[in-house]
Amino acid sequence: MGFATDYKVREYPLDWNLHGMADDFIRKELERIANEVHDILPGDIGTFRFGRCDAHLGIFTGRKSFIHTNRTAGKVVRGVLIPGNGWHRHLSKIYRLNIEKLEGRN
Repeated sequence: MGFATDYKVREYPLDWNLHGMADDFIRKELERIANEVHDILPGDIGTFRFGRCDAHLGIFTGRKSFIHTNRTAGKVVRGVLIPGNGWHRHLSKIYRLNIEKLEGRN
């Protein structure tokens, strides 16, 4: 598939998820480049709901594992979806990149 070199994220305030705009922001950004799906493949993007909105993203590396940033650790870390654990409970939606959208052909 390659890389999306010209993708630009809209400007947003650092406390964006505290103002009720998180769901709208994440959804609009992902809908520009991906489609919502209901199965997990490596490379898919998962959104995680904390409180009332989807406010965190991860990239799946397998059916149950993903990578994401961790502010406390200050780096990218691995997460695992296990029924009953925090990540499993907070997984909200799964998106798959769409090459036509990435290339602007949609």
